[in-house]
Amino acid sequence: MRRGTLTEVALVSVEGRAPSVGQVGGPYRVTGDDPLSSLSDAWVARWAKGDEAAFEVAALELLARRPELPDYYLVAGAVAANGGPFEPVVLRRHFYFGLLHGVRPGRVAPGDDVVDGIRSLGAAPWWPDLSELVAAARAFRADEVT
Repeated sequence: MRRGTLTEVALVSVEGRAPSVGQVGGPYRVTGDDPLSSLSDAWVARWAKGDEAAFEVAALELLARRPELPDYYLVAGAVAANGGPFEPVVLRRHFYFGLLHGVRPGRVAPGDDVVDGIRSLGAAPWWPDLSELVAAARAFRADEVT
């Protein structure tokens, strides 16, 4: 999100609860706000419960809202996430590190240590249009991720 000269970093957790956001200096604003959270939750439900309708509703609502995405995502808990392939924590990891990271690798990084995560961020092309992200989410298959 472009707010003056600050770089907006969304800190999300694969465990589905907002991680605590500490103070980070410099040109970064770390927030627990994720404009893609409803799409992420619906994508998880799509694969965990077969709920296609919830995903399509969330996709349409996202496209109608047209939120501005953060500059970067830090994802907490992704490294330690384990379970079966259709466990919500594993699916959420696939959403951020499979789908989003696949679309823009330089804009998604592990966030268990926020300072280290910020240090790992680099320059990358801006996010594609939301319609492209939704299309990528529709096409991304959790049952083909190893």
